[in-house]
Amino acid sequence: MSISSIYKFVRKTSPLGDYRNNSFVGHFISSQISPFFTYFFIKKSVIPNVITVFMILSGIIGAILFSVDNIYIKIVGVIFINLWFIFDCSDGEVARITKKFSSMGKEIDFAAHIINHPLFFISIVLTVYQFYGYDELLIYPVIIIGVLDVFYRGIASLDLIYNIKFKKEVVNKKDRIGFIRYVVSNGTKTPNFVIFTPLLLIFDYATGFNLMLYYTFFTLFIMVLIIPRVIYYTVKKFVNC
Repeated sequence: MSISSIYKFVRKTSPLGDYRNNSFVGHFISSQISPFFTYFFIKKSVIPNVITVFMILSGIIGAILFSVDNIYIKIVGVIFINLWFIFDCSDGEVARITKKFSSMGKEIDFAAHIINHPLFFISIVLTVYQFYGYDELLIYPVIIIGVLDVFYRGIASLDLIYNIKFKKEVVNKKDRIGFIRYVVSNGTKTPNFVIFTPLLLIFDYATGFNLMLYYTFFTLFIMVLIIPRVIYYTVKKFVNC
């Protein structure tokens, strides 16, 4: 099959849906690459849970390599970190196409994020220290973002539990500036932050720019704005249920 045929086959049997229901990097980057991995896994009869294990291992390897104080090894680490999220997209695609759903599939996938996310933030903090020294202007914001991200994911999990428990559907209103809102709010959350940040760090190292600094403070600013609103509406749901 040609490249376009493989992509169309996977997308026909496992469509992406509306971009608002997916992360920015997941919808526009990783899910554009994952169909080729998905096709390979289906041809080789690899089950979704095994792909999730590949995801966990790729994330661990990527975080370790990105922590090494060598720019070339860090680049390899970035490749593995990106593979981590491609595998994350692919395991769901394989499950939907082959109808091989596991009762433990969601639990393993959740465990993968619990394992990998802290490692990514640790590797980012170490790289910031290696590139910039003990720069409080960068290290502390990254640490705070990591803590807020864990907190946000906890609140989001509560919201998901509520929607499943009471069978509520999430309705995303479409308007003219919907995509802009989506990019601003979604583009600063994990997995977007842990995918973009290593790339920005290497880009800044090579060019002398400070895009990482601006992106970090922008992310922190957006999270501080969004999290109180998310907490309010989530608590309100449970109080009124």
